[in-house]
Amino acid sequence: MEKHMKVFHEPLHCPCGVVLEKEEMVQHQSLTCPLRLIVCRFCGDMVQAGTEPLDARDRLRGLSEHESICGSRTAPCDSCGRSIMLKEMDIHVIAVHQKN
Repeated sequence: MEKHMKVFHEPLHCPCGVVLEKEEMVQHQSLTCPLRLIVCRFCGDMVQAGTEPLDARDRLRGLSEHESICGSRTAPCDSCGRSIMLKEMDIHVIAVHQKN
């Protein structure tokens, strides 16, 4: 029983500063740790996820802190040439260019 308690229930320290039990730590490091590495959907670089973005719309989109900033860059729309933020390009294409 003592070994079980030590292996499964002893607090572990994440480099981000969070202290959790082993089972919770595995989930934390793969899903919510700000130090976990992700591939940015806008630039393709491997970056730290960071904290949640300040913008509620970006949180609803599931963007990381980096993606919120990186996705704020603009690029011309392939269809109309308008300058659109990368994180809003998919919405622009549906709202403006999708035919019924």
